[in-house]
Parts: sequence; C-alpha cells; structure tokens
Amino acid sequence: MRFVMLAVTVSLAVAVQSTWLAKIDLPGYVKPDLILILAIAYGLYHGFYKGAIFGLIAGLFMDVLSGGIVGIGALAKMTAGFSAGLLQKIIFRDNLLVPVLAAFLGTVIFEAFNLLMHISFHANYRFDLLFISAILPMAVYNSLLAPLLYYFLLKMEKFLADREA
Repeated sequence: MRFVMLAVTVSLAVAVQSTWLAKIDLPGYVKPDLILILAIAYGLYHGFYKGAIFGLIAGLFMDVLSGGIVGIGALAKMTAGFSAGLLQKIIFRDNLLVPVLAAFLGTVIFEAFNLLMHISFHANYRFDLLFISAILPMAVYNSLLAPLLYYFLLKMEKFLADREA
C-alpha cells in the first residue's frame, strides 16, 4: 500500500510540476521542484536510507520524463534525501519550520550541485549568475511549498500507520 501511495504522490508531483507550475510566471523565471521537496521531506521523516532510495527513484523518474541528462537529477535528489535523513534523529518531525529550513538549504546545496554537474558535462553556464538568479529564488519557492508537502506526507504516514494497526 505504501509503495502505491508513494508512486501516486510522485506521479502527481511530476504532473503538477510539469503542467501547472510550468505555466505560472513566477519572479526569477524558475519553478519549484516538488520532487526535491518530497525527497527532503521523506528523508526527514524516514531517515537517510529510505530518503536516499526515495530520492533516487523519484529523481530518476523525473529525469526520464524531462528528457535531459538521465541521472544528474536522480543523484542530486538521492543525496538530498540521504542528507535530510541524517537529521531525522535530531529534529522534531512534527514542527513545520524544519521542512522549510531543510527545503531552503537543500535546494541551495543540491541545485548548486546539479549546476556543477551540468557544467562538468561542458554546459556553458555561469555559476555565479545562475546561483543568484535561479537557485536562490527556487530555494524560496521550495521553502514556501515545503510545509504543504510535508503536512501531506505526515497525513499520509498517519493514514498508513492507522491502516497497518
């Protein structure tokens, strides 16, 4: 049951990110990354191992559908889920401020990593300009959406826990 619900959640997030969010004109011309937010939230809730697996599978799914270089986004999201999962034992999971801060810092770190990976494949990007004009606005958008997705994840986990009991 958990796998099916996670698959539906990831599929919905990819669909929303690719359709509705792609058409919204936000300042900075960047869009929130729902899969990154979900990977961070899942890692915060379930720990580093499950966060890494979730980030890898969800990121790979997004990479395959996006048509870009397959694996770069998956690696970044796997690392984000793993890193957020390392915080699982030292945070209070029900506090909605935690995913806001984790999403902001995670977006900055892992989108910078993603950008550096693209540059290593000979993409012609200026890191400093893209960091200011794209990564920081995306971090703000992701941190604004993080409480909603984290709250949804908490409700889903409580629902699954009640069904298993």
